[in-house]
Amino acid sequence: MLNYKDFFFDFLLEGPRLKNLKLKKLIAPLLCFTTFASAETVNPEPQVQANGDILYSAKWENTIPANVKLNKVQFLQRNAKENPATIDPGKLSDSNSINVARSLFDTLVRQAPDGHYVGVAAKAWKQSADGLTWTFYLRPEATWSDGKPVTAHDFVYAWQRLVDPQNASVYIDYLANANVKNAQEISQGKLAPQELGVQALDDYTFVVHLKQATPWFTQLVTLGVLSPVRQDKIEQFGDQWTHPENFVGNGPYILTENIINGHITFVKNPKYWDAKNVTIDKSEYIFMTDINMIYNKYLANEVLTADIPPNIYNKVLQERPNEVKEYIDPFTWSLYFNVDKFPDVKVRRALKLLIDNRYLTNVILKAGQPTSIFTPTFLADGQLATEEAYFTRPYQENVEEAIELLKQAGYSKEKPLHFSLLAPREQLINVTLVAIQGWFQQKTNGLVKMDTNIMERKVYESVVQSKDYQVRLGWLRADYDQASSFYNTLLCNNGQNSTLWCNPEYDAIVLEANKTVDERKRAELYAKANEIIQAQTPVAPIYLKGAYLLQSPALGGLSLKVKRRFLRDYYVIDAKVAPTTK
Repeated sequence: MLNYKDFFFDFLLEGPRLKNLKLKKLIAPLLCFTTFASAETVNPEPQVQANGDILYSAKWENTIPANVKLNKVQFLQRNAKENPATIDPGKLSDSNSINVARSLFDTLVRQAPDGHYVGVAAKAWKQSADGLTWTFYLRPEATWSDGKPVTAHDFVYAWQRLVDPQNASVYIDYLANANVKNAQEISQGKLAPQELGVQALDDYTFVVHLKQATPWFTQLVTLGVLSPVRQDKIEQFGDQWTHPENFVGNGPYILTENIINGHITFVKNPKYWDAKNVTIDKSEYIFMTDINMIYNKYLANEVLTADIPPNIYNKVLQERPNEVKEYIDPFTWSLYFNVDKFPDVKVRRALKLLIDNRYLTNVILKAGQPTSIFTPTFLADGQLATEEAYFTRPYQENVEEAIELLKQAGYSKEKPLHFSLLAPREQLINVTLVAIQGWFQQKTNGLVKMDTNIMERKVYESVVQSKDYQVRLGWLRADYDQASSFYNTLLCNNGQNSTLWCNPEYDAIVLEANKTVDERKRAELYAKANEIIQAQTPVAPIYLKGAYLLQSPALGGLSLKVKRRFLRDYYVIDAKVAPTTK
């Protein structure tokens, strides 16, 4: 259950809550949620064959309810806040890029709005009895946007390119953490990319070999970095292959415009294998960081979803109760410490104790879930991690301990701890930074002095990747629905580990968990890893992102049950005829 205290929202907290998002863990995970009336998953259950192999062939069918009248114009404008750094699957580095690229590329498998995993580029897939071989049967009817067939060779090239050190992907370790054969050695430059454990048996059979069983491999292959790419286009145009005039994709939409600080335009791909079930004809991403401007666009029906500005929550809840949707993402906001520049764990812990997680979440932001746990516990195998002891104490006790730790570390009013906190430019970040700066400086009576360094997101991402910061306010969002998606990012050699923290004990526990088949033992190991993070504090979790989202009665197909939402599922309703969608 979410731990909100703000009485204004009590009426929204009745009934089943986040516990319904707990993921069921099968041998190869298939999520089970309530199926939406507007669509259905066909044949979702795996079939165990005589030799022990497990075959999957679930398909999502986008069926719009008969009582819904569609708008004549199927156009949807959305906000991406900032231009994505890239839409190249092999170079995706942040959630914004991944979200934008999702409409342009199909992965082998995706998560449907009801939570089941369904075939997209693959019509079916098979796990061998020993769990070491996964075979994906591609759709022979699927083509690239220029009409060429999508083949297993495209996947082989894309996956080899991802682990190639010369490509310098932030996700270079992704396949190593998935236990794909030779992925780790290739990412470290010890083997050639062609040695990766993938092969094309023929044009439409893509095979992956693992060095150890990875029960959640179905979930892993849903991330956009594993989308296919065209070798001929990359060799011909280099990084410019993603420019609209050169672009080819295998997804439901085609890129037609990409104007820096302007907008990105998609149009429906007429060659898409499932084009008949894609309703939105055209979509446009705009880039706005001002939450009030987006809200005004919502009121003008220019956008059909919008976050609610915190200062008018009560007004909106009273005026538009049927349009308010609450959600929590597997998206943790935390302080990240560069441990080379903050080597003293006492100092890191002190700063963690000075942040009043509950007040920030419940009073200032008025959305989200305060936490001291790095990994959301509703992700598969994350359920045994527990809050740190300080989390339930009175805040003043935390302040007193923090002051004592800072004094033990040698800081005083005459010699304060002085540092710069890096943060991305975003409207709600500003109020968070003001609160944090106040707690650090005022609660310690001058032991801490903090400067803020706010950057545009692209620049911020670049600095994070270079690890050239002292402390940063940042986020991590689950790449797939399993606890390893978070825990892997703090492994010593993981490309996403910007903290420079390296703990051999932590690595041993996480890597052991990653190969443990028994679900209970796996969850117990991840819980131990959480305790090490809490004790060493390379990261200080603050809250899980949450929001009260406004959804227009004119927007259909939106599911808040899953963390990845797809443009191809949406449709625009003639709101004068249709009631508010559920």
